[in-house]
Amino acid sequence: MREACQRLAGLDNVIPCASWLPIISQNPTASALYWQDLQRPRGAGIFHGRRRWRSPLVKSCIAGGLVLGLRALGLLEPFELTAYDLLMQQRPAEPVDSRIVVVEVSAETTSD
Repeated sequence: MREACQRLAGLDNVIPCASWLPIISQNPTASALYWQDLQRPRGAGIFHGRRRWRSPLVKSCIAGGLVLGLRALGLLEPFELTAYDLLMQQRPAEPVDSRIVVVEVSAETTSD
C-alpha cells in the first residue's frame, strides 16, 4: 500500500488527490481476500453447494403451480376483479375530450 501511495504521489499535479485512492478504496472492516479462499475445494464437484438453492427452487415451483391452478379454476377471479376496481377508482379524473362529438339520429332528422 505504501508503494502504491508513493507511485500515485507523483501524479498529484496531474490528477488531484491521486495518492488518496488506495486509502479510499480500502475497507478496514473487511477481511482480506486470498485466492485460495475463493477457489472450490478439491473434493467438491461441479454442483458444489447445490442444496442451497434446491429448497427455494422447489418452494417457488410449488407456489407458482398453486397460483396457476387456482387461476385456472377461476378461484382468483373475484380477487382480481376487486383489485382492478380499486385501481380504476384511484386513477385521476380524465378531462373531457373535445374531439368526441355525440350525434343523435332520430326519425325527424332522417325524414326529408
